[in-house]
Amino acid sequence: MSTLPRFVVLDTCVLISNVLRPVLLRLAAENVFCVAWSPVIADEWCRTAERLWSVPNEVIRAQWLALQSDFPNADQGDVSAYKTGLNTATLKIGMLLQWPALFRSSTQAAQWAS
Repeated sequence: MSTLPRFVVLDTCVLISNVLRPVLLRLAAENVFCVAWSPVIADEWCRTAERLWSVPNEVIRAQWLALQSDFPNADQGDVSAYKTGLNTATLKIGMLLQWPALFRSSTQAAQWAS
């Protein structure tokens, strides 16, 4: 049985989902794992949410600030130094390899919460 990573980076593709976002943030709130993101993810989420949901920028920014308030340690600041040597394929493979463990733990957490 694999173990869930202690830190999970929530990228825009996950945070924009009205299905995944609440589930993963609930798991993080229950200390199943710690969430992490960067200012780049924040900006991308705000732009994407504003465009997809047709909501004014100030409303989206307020939602992001509330998210930051709920998870004050999530913002990792400038992470560009850690991107050296990584490519998109490496990142996608890494995300795919983590999904089975994340799915199992989220399924178990949902069952325990019932």
